[in-house]
Amino acid sequence: MRTLSLLLILSLYTSGAPAARPARPQLVPEFRGPSGRTLVLGFFRDGNRVFSAGENKAIQTYHLPDQRVIPGNVLRWELSRAGRGNINAAALSSDGTILFVGGYSARGDRDVVGLNATTGNVVRVLPASPNSDAHLQSTILSLATSSDGRWLASAGSNGEIRIWDLHQPADQEKPIRVRSPGHKTIFNRVAFLGSKLLYSYPTDTAGTRYRIAVCNPVDQSTAYFQDITTEFQNDVTAIGSVNDAGVVFVCDVEGNGVLRHGGTTRLINLRPEGTPKNCALSPDGRLLAVVGDRLDSDRSFLTLYDTHTAQLRDSADIGRPKDCQTVVFSGDSRQLLTHDDSRESVILLDVSAQAGNRPLSAPNRPTTEIRGRGKRWLTARFLAEKSSVATGYSLHLNEDENRSYEFNLSAGRVVRSGQNQSEITPDHFSGGWSIRFGLVDPVSYRQAFSLISPEGRSYRVTVDTNKQGQLTGSYCFLPDANGRPFAVAVGTANVYEIFVYRLTDLREENTGTDALCRFYRDHSGSIQDLSVSSDGRYLASASLDKSVKIWSLAGLARERKTSVFGASLTIENSELKFRDVDPAGICFARGIRNGFTLDRAGYFSDSLKKLIQSRDPAEMQQLLLTTSELETVYLWVREIGTEFDPSPAPDDDRIIVKRGWEPLLTLVTDRNDDWVLFTPEGFYNASIAEGNRLFGWHINQGRDQSPIFEPAAHLQKTYEKPDVIRRVLELGSVDAAFNVPRSDLRAELHRNVVTHPRITIIHPPDGRSFEYGTTVDVTADIEFPQGTNAASFEASASVNSRFLEGVSESLNGRVRRVSWKTTIRESISEVRVGISERNPGHLNNLYSTRSVFLHGHGTPPHRQPQLFFFGIGVNTYHYLRHLRFCVEDVTSVRTELAGHRLLTREMADPVLLTEQEVTKERVSDELNKLVTRVRSRNVPEDLVIVYVSGHGVLGQSAVNPNLKQFYFVPPAVNDAVPDDLRRNGISWPDLCDIINRAPCNVAWFVDACHAGAAENSESSLSISKAGARDATGIHGRWLIWAADEDEEALETVDAVVRKDELGHGYFTMAVLETLIGNEYNSDANRSAESLLSDGSLDLMEMAA
Repeated sequence: MRTLSLLLILSLYTSGAPAARPARPQLVPEFRGPSGRTLVLGFFRDGNRVFSAGENKAIQTYHLPDQRVIPGNVLRWELSRAGRGNINAAALSSDGTILFVGGYSARGDRDVVGLNATTGNVVRVLPASPNSDAHLQSTILSLATSSDGRWLASAGSNGEIRIWDLHQPADQEKPIRVRSPGHKTIFNRVAFLGSKLLYSYPTDTAGTRYRIAVCNPVDQSTAYFQDITTEFQNDVTAIGSVNDAGVVFVCDVEGNGVLRHGGTTRLINLRPEGTPKNCALSPDGRLLAVVGDRLDSDRSFLTLYDTHTAQLRDSADIGRPKDCQTVVFSGDSRQLLTHDDSRESVILLDVSAQAGNRPLSAPNRPTTEIRGRGKRWLTARFLAEKSSVATGYSLHLNEDENRSYEFNLSAGRVVRSGQNQSEITPDHFSGGWSIRFGLVDPVSYRQAFSLISPEGRSYRVTVDTNKQGQLTGSYCFLPDANGRPFAVAVGTANVYEIFVYRLTDLREENTGTDALCRFYRDHSGSIQDLSVSSDGRYLASASLDKSVKIWSLAGLARERKTSVFGASLTIENSELKFRDVDPAGICFARGIRNGFTLDRAGYFSDSLKKLIQSRDPAEMQQLLLTTSELETVYLWVREIGTEFDPSPAPDDDRIIVKRGWEPLLTLVTDRNDDWVLFTPEGFYNASIAEGNRLFGWHINQGRDQSPIFEPAAHLQKTYEKPDVIRRVLELGSVDAAFNVPRSDLRAELHRNVVTHPRITIIHPPDGRSFEYGTTVDVTADIEFPQGTNAASFEASASVNSRFLEGVSESLNGRVRRVSWKTTIRESISEVRVGISERNPGHLNNLYSTRSVFLHGHGTPPHRQPQLFFFGIGVNTYHYLRHLRFCVEDVTSVRTELAGHRLLTREMADPVLLTEQEVTKERVSDELNKLVTRVRSRNVPEDLVIVYVSGHGVLGQSAVNPNLKQFYFVPPAVNDAVPDDLRRNGISWPDLCDIINRAPCNVAWFVDACHAGAAENSESSLSISKAGARDATGIHGRWLIWAADEDEEALETVDAVVRKDELGHGYFTMAVLETLIGNEYNSDANRSAESLLSDGSLDLMEMAA
């Protein structure tokens, strides 16, 4: 075996250096609220908005009108797989215009990024150079800004603290405290008192005792803080200060607290409460809040103290340990923001004088809870009888012990199920093997698990928790082709990876990589559960990040290193070639194909802080075989590019490969049971209503550039492909799912995202407040990529989903400037600007939207709104199966709405078309008349309710025969004759477009997927999805659709709410029960009474 004698050692090359190759699009869930652990909270200076961040890797903003919470825009920085991108700290500039964030950044760990607090654009990066030694690549734990706006302090997990002069170039930083590279800490707090920095300084060489130190950033002079002379015997976990009031609070992990207020120092003993983790002082210096973990119970705590007396004012339990780690006061000191990670919620509390003496624990305390929409699964297991190519693949998903679902991955269908499903448990294929997990060694950070064979022989595997994560106890035995135990998969926390060990490769003692034959890497939360399909092809994992991922097990029996890499390397004619590249493997995912040539390979040596590389084929082969499977390697592949520049900011074509495989599919669901199932290449299948809005594509643009984020819904025309998802499971990879050879699908996704039309709202700025009645100009720029026909797109705008009329447009090159006018009438207004292709059918269009949120104040205007009812119902058909109760359904709903005692809108003359009255011409004519009436009133609070019941089908578009669209079928139309359907069918996109352009509220109630679906070649899911997406449109009109997934809308004589009725559709029965209750169902009566108990009839309550 040859030695690596010719390896080149390149100095001054750091692992954080950026590459010039386009960044991979990363698929990111969008839960519009807290997700995972919340580590950062804050109030914006305008007082109208708050934000949260943490393991969701982004800053989620929220608006707070009238004690309500409205999720707002998301501010983003770079992110990557696993934990890279987690945000640990944030600090606003003194003027509130820049939000600085730090944490476990995507490259180099120690980046601090300044975001425009309104637009989210990156305006500053610290340090400016990617080769800076600031914080020695350690994670940022805390940030603080001075009151004069000049200084920013950052503190890292290596114990280092740096101060940055914001009035100077970005690399003008001052190291205040530097520790050895081997030092690690989870607490490193900083706070400014005026323009002076407070921090903890070790008083012994072991770093076990601390005093509070103060630094003057101007001359870098440091000294002990004389106002607090206590020597703390443990890590300082909290430092808080109030600049104007001169109040300072410090405490350590043992609960020893010191409060300095008005020249008096008092001790606060927090030991009875538990272990403090963080604190906040109110800006008026009146209150102190402390959060931490209880010692005597399995809870977190939140306590509130009066700083004048240092007396406990109130205390409350929250969640479980580690579920409440941060807290912050509003600028006016009247509100307190904290969180409960057990519920994945942010909690807003009133702590003003009006809240009384128990603002935290009083039974009826005013509390606002902010929750994300994501749903977490405890287990996700394949069904034993439904996890093969022949049967399709289904998962049994358990939310808790009482709620479980069956999700058909192949068909895209979710249904409630019982607990007696035959699921594949972790030991299903154990064959007598068992597993035991040990604890983490607190000194070496090693953790072991033992595998015991059927004969009783024990094999011990020890993992390095810093590199592989802490074992969570999740595991699954994997079978070979004959169903015998072949390998075991184990899941971890912190690093969030899954490691597969081959049983036949085990020795009595093993390191974490000795028998490793594969590892998987894409989760951003702890792995909770693992299950293997009955045919042994796929592994399913459930994580705290609220995703379920499906991983390919192809090639596990190959040579161990080859199995990890997903390809073999052979020397042919003095060149190193990639062979047997697995389409589901990591090499294929990075663009490497069978027969490609490797020209150079290397890896970054942590010990030498240098890149070691070679060009020699044998040496490259040996390098890739001998480096740890966990090592990141750099590959220069001839067919992809081989340029290399060793300068501090390299411009190169290297492929960076972390050998953890990516998932084949990812399933994300929300608390409304919407779902999306997507591939890393971007293709997806989604539920009818909101599934396509549950994720998007994130592309890093560089440390100093704002990332691109494109919601998946915007590219639904190209990427919402249910048939591709089905074939992926049948054939084992996305590449195989296409009938013709494809190029690099990831590169294609990148091109489609970066060349999508971009909208920038120029005015008004997000979060701005206006007095009621103010007329506001809405102006946006729409940039079209080179070669795009701008004329094929139409611009539109809405306020709270109400269409804005009177657009003004101008074109300057590839940029179209559009503007509208709107009047502020509500406490919160979402102004949305959209651009969409003009093809018939919403699913056939590329589109894009951007929003800003405006606040209204003053005396709200009062104008009496009206209700406009438009109903269509058909029972009798010439060519389709007759229906029984559609006319009765529409008539009953109209009658009950008109006479409802809680209707807050006066009903205008309703329009009701039934049976032979329903023709294309008549419907279009009546709709246009209705919209004309609405426009003439010019009352945005008006409401149009559209109630439709009858047959709906998919057919060829009259505009473009290559496209399919939804049609509502009139009685005399033959849907089996394409020309008849195109000429005389009611084009659903046209109908929706007419109504959705009404400048008022619109609500759709649609029961239009009856037996027509069974008589049509299309599934009812496809029909429902097409019709529903047309109704909601790009501006999000309100919609209740009767038939979900593959259900048909059902009607029966049993669906009645009054004794004199003949029957209804189940959908209409549910609507009527909400309005008037049910004479046969006391539970329905109680539900109706509950919904109407607040004296109003709310559409969202009806939907629930």
